[in-house]
Amino acid sequence: MKRCLTLAVLLAALLPAPAEAARPLSLGIFDSWSRAKGPISGETLLGEADSAGAALALNSVSWRSVAPTSPSASFDAADPADPEYSWGGIDDFVRDADAQELEIIMLISSAPDWAEGAGRPPGAAVGTWKPDPAELADFATAIATRYSGGFVDPASESSEPLPWVGYYQAWAEANLSTRLSPQWSGAENRRGEAKPRSPKIYRDMLNAFYPAIKHVDRSMSVIGSGTAPYGDEPGGRRMRPLDFWGEVLCLRGSDLTPGACPVKARFDIFAHHPINTSGRPSLAPVDPRDISSANLGVLVDALRKAERAKRAQPPGSHPVWVTEFWYRSNPPEGKLGLAPRKHGRYVAESLYLFWRAGAEVAVNLLVRDTELNLDSVTDPAGSGLYYADGRGKPALLNFRFPFVADRLHESAVRLWGKAPGPGAVSIEARGDDGEWERIARLRAGANGIFTGRRRIAGSATLRAVLRADASPTWRLPG
Repeated sequence: MKRCLTLAVLLAALLPAPAEAARPLSLGIFDSWSRAKGPISGETLLGEADSAGAALALNSVSWRSVAPTSPSASFDAADPADPEYSWGGIDDFVRDADAQELEIIMLISSAPDWAEGAGRPPGAAVGTWKPDPAELADFATAIATRYSGGFVDPASESSEPLPWVGYYQAWAEANLSTRLSPQWSGAENRRGEAKPRSPKIYRDMLNAFYPAIKHVDRSMSVIGSGTAPYGDEPGGRRMRPLDFWGEVLCLRGSDLTPGACPVKARFDIFAHHPINTSGRPSLAPVDPRDISSANLGVLVDALRKAERAKRAQPPGSHPVWVTEFWYRSNPPEGKLGLAPRKHGRYVAESLYLFWRAGAEVAVNLLVRDTELNLDSVTDPAGSGLYYADGRGKPALLNFRFPFVADRLHESAVRLWGKAPGPGAVSIEARGDDGEWERIARLRAGANGIFTGRRRIAGSATLRAVLRADASPTWRLPG
């Protein structure tokens, strides 16, 4: 092949990073799997998630929708077979996801009125006001028992037990007043600021939820609330995630110094939603206490500090999961969406940044676009990997086979990706004649991750190839 590459590839040896390559990054999808009321069935969506390379399916369970509005005196909240519970399509989702061999995450939030604290003010969203930890524990017992792998619904005609579900997430975005309230108390501290309230409320909820799940099956895992990326100054409707977790994990002050901690938070997996609405994935938030894709490592460092100080239980290192991220594409979102290729590139770059920060799971919001809500500028209806009609976007391949070349300094470039399977991965550069030439050879392990470093001076268009599969191209600037 004629050699006419525009880049200057220095023929230094490839510097492999076997320890880095061993670090996993599993992929998941969070969707409204019960879209069966429309033209798309949940079974179809789960099949598309599987085709996209997802290993996990996250399902949101509204506690208030499953529980009775006004329970009778005989209602047993810890019994999944109590006839006053309405599990709706959750059983169908579990069976369908299990049939696709997808691991399931059950996200529980939104308390029924009778499980909220007294005196919910008119401005507080329903289901958010001081949820009762003991009532939450009963519901955790019920849902974990139902999906313990041995439960047969007495109201069902089937004699087959419902499948096992291994992951249970306690609450969504607990640092937002739309999810958990109050975020702040009316009383002020010495600096004249409102005092944090939601972290203690949430820690008490989490510490009731954890033993309830573990009592059913110790091999089940409890995931902490995936916190939202942005917050407000004290007294606002949101709490910045670094401030929220600092309070939950007993880390005090701007430098997050471990403080007194008579009650320690209990969870198996730490979660956050490092969504970046500011621009490209590497663009840092204006306030460093907000945590997006660009600075997820700051929050991970805070977690590790809490672990070293024994402020998080059980002892030891907790895996970090991204339980929601997204970018919008245009189409369908004309004003807020990204051009399809840029949308795909941002998906791949986000996955790389999550992995670099130490995350082991990344969950994209939506497998397929939903109908646009023109009244909401925050509704990510265009964040799917497929368009609403089922056609795959460029982001589909960027999710299934992400590849990124990250220039670390003048000539050193980290090559990173997640292949659809294990094996030898060729890194290729495109020359002026449009032909591809291999410049590196890496190995994807059982988890698909491959990474290494190469000296590349100047701009280049690169791709990764695993047998007949090629990743989307990555343009490396000079």
